[in-house]
Amino acid sequence: MAALGAFLLVGLSPAESPDAAWFLFLSGALAVSALILPGISGAFILVLLGKYEYILGAVSRLDIATIAVVGLGAVIGLISFVQLLYRLFDRAYNLTIALLCGFMLGSLRKVWPWQETDGKLSVNVLPPFDLQMIYALLLAVVGFGLVFIADRVQQRYQRS
Repeated sequence: MAALGAFLLVGLSPAESPDAAWFLFLSGALAVSALILPGISGAFILVLLGKYEYILGAVSRLDIATIAVVGLGAVIGLISFVQLLYRLFDRAYNLTIALLCGFMLGSLRKVWPWQETDGKLSVNVLPPFDLQMIYALLLAVVGFGLVFIADRVQQRYQRS
């Protein structure tokens, strides 16, 4: 379910949103949660909320009021989200790990290297079987091997 949610989330188009302080606070709180969640970028969340350019412009203009509201939202959001995640891990560790893995799996849609763009829409396509595909498969196997070896080494150190 989390994979489907992340898959749909990364396919959304940016929205129009108000410039009110409450929405800037909420944007900061939501964007900072992406620091903890795997697979989702805080900047991408700001883009979806329609606040990325606005906040970037506030930073360029040194608009202290806007930066302070977003920053306060980020601090409160980070503290709140960490507490929520701590409780989730404490009460349902395996389910929480599955949820986070789902987020990572679903967000792969955004980083898929083979995409075709049709106007504003981009569609993931299957890659042609060529040298680039062979390199990608080779790197995937090497990455898997490195993670597998690191896990085995960690298990040996834990036993001793």
